[in-house]
Amino acid sequence: MLSRYFVKESACGRVLCQLAALNLFLMMILTGVDVVGRYAFNMPVKGGYELIEIMMGVSVFTILPVLSATNDQVSVGLLDRYFKGGWARAKNILASFASAAFLALMSWRLWQQVFRNIEYADASPYLRIPTAPFTSAFAFLTTIAALAALGHVIDVTAGARDVETKGGESL
Repeated sequence: MLSRYFVKESACGRVLCQLAALNLFLMMILTGVDVVGRYAFNMPVKGGYELIEIMMGVSVFTILPVLSATNDQVSVGLLDRYFKGGWARAKNILASFASAAFLALMSWRLWQQVFRNIEYADASPYLRIPTAPFTSAFAFLTTIAALAALGHVIDVTAGARDVETKGGESL
């Protein structure tokens, strides 16, 4: 299914992970320069806040398809001890389906925002960076994440793989 193309070991997954890592690194550099400039020279980076806002969005949405495909997102297992056997599997399928449905809803709303941004030529307030290209990328990546999550639901329902995270732990 589609989810296998976005696992960390795949080419798409590696590219998305590397983009997210590069973006986080650049955001760290920008924040450091902004803090030093602000307090040491009384000259913050102009538009630094806007750039960091955009970079935060890039960080979140570039890694979203990978997390959806691998089910590596944070999960809270408060009720896990009450669900055993088939009930646990049903709970996991329901939770995975809810995640896929939420991502699909989020994708739909983001596409609506893309068209609004294009129609009104929205731009950031200070630097006047057009928001439509970023919103379009975020909507596209969220659509891919929703499809990957749906693929994960199909795999789990068919018993192809377990829903529990491979590397992480439930909180």
